[in-house]
Amino acid sequence: MTSSFDTYTTELLDSLYCKEKGEAVDATVAKEVGRLLAEAEKEELTGPIVVLFDRLQELRRQHGWTAQQLNIERDRLEALARKHQELDEHMVSVGGRVGQALAIVDKANKRVDAYLDKKDQEAPSGIELWDRILENQQRIREKLGMDEREWNSFPGQIRHAISSVDELADLIDLPSAAAADITRVTKNYRMRLTPY
Repeated sequence: MTSSFDTYTTELLDSLYCKEKGEAVDATVAKEVGRLLAEAEKEELTGPIVVLFDRLQELRRQHGWTAQQLNIERDRLEALARKHQELDEHMVSVGGRVGQALAIVDKANKRVDAYLDKKDQEAPSGIELWDRILENQQRIREKLGMDEREWNSFPGQIRHAISSVDELADLIDLPSAAAADITRVTKNYRMRLTPY
């Protein structure tokens, strides 16, 4: 009775039951899958169902084992697929979750991990840079002849606005590539930056 399933779930179920291939099933793995199946059927949560289907898909890809080789009848997995659909608060199918979302989440987690590894060097927080920010502020104020009152006011910021690449390069350490990019852009667009 697969007609009530979306394409993702139908494809997942079909892939788990298509023609057998692969070596004989390892008894330890069969026992593990049996435990996952029992937990998925017992619990009223989507998590154990997702874990079971994900493990079955992994075993299919790695060893070629079908769910049938692991002694799971298709109607039991179909019942779990329906249960998942009913329990999932977003009404996401198990095929959508296992076949699509988990891969997306895995990729996103890898990108987040890569960002977290580099963020302190590439994008430190303002708190960590506070002393440097104050030094830069003081240097810019001195070069522009701004007092603290002007620095902290909108009219003062506008009065001392920077309108050329040369002015900007005089105030900050501007790499030549950045200066060239700004020069190219300001041929068509006006540049006006507040010192802040």
